[in-house]
Amino acid sequence: MQRIIKFLVVLVILFSTQIYPVNAEVVRGRIVAAIDGDTLIAFINNNQVSIRLNCIDAPELAQFFGVESKTKLAKLNGVNAEFDVKGVDKYNRLIAEVFVGKDRHNVNSVMVRDGMAFVYREYLRECPAIAPQLIKYEQLAKQKRLGLWKQKNPVMPWDYRHGESNDSVGFKS
Repeated sequence: MQRIIKFLVVLVILFSTQIYPVNAEVVRGRIVAAIDGDTLIAFINNNQVSIRLNCIDAPELAQFFGVESKTKLAKLNGVNAEFDVKGVDKYNRLIAEVFVGKDRHNVNSVMVRDGMAFVYREYLRECPAIAPQLIKYEQLAKQKRLGLWKQKNPVMPWDYRHGESNDSVGFKS
């Protein structure tokens, strides 16, 4: 119940400060910073907003390839983007698919394709339009040993955050 109340409060704040129009799902802004490989900061309607990329999970900064993942996302600093907002998470970040360029390249997909992030299967149902593509990109990145897949048995970020190692999650070499 407390999560629902918090979610509603955040929505009221977002709408009352006119970060984006009430009935819009897609908002536009400028990316100004990468926090890590799956979170960025953008200015939307002159407000600084934290954006969590939906359906992917990048290594934490202290993990193997975490800094490289952040560096890849940081290449978008200063770029105008569209954010297809899906909701707000428990850290008050907008959850979104991020699109850049005239061809609307999906940043979430590119991060997985280039081996900079994992498909976050727990939330994959929230991205039905790109779910098959994300899974395909992850398989290809793993086969090609791109980015984080250079490591034979990477620790998943969700396991890392809970203090688990490869041995404790059944990835023994």
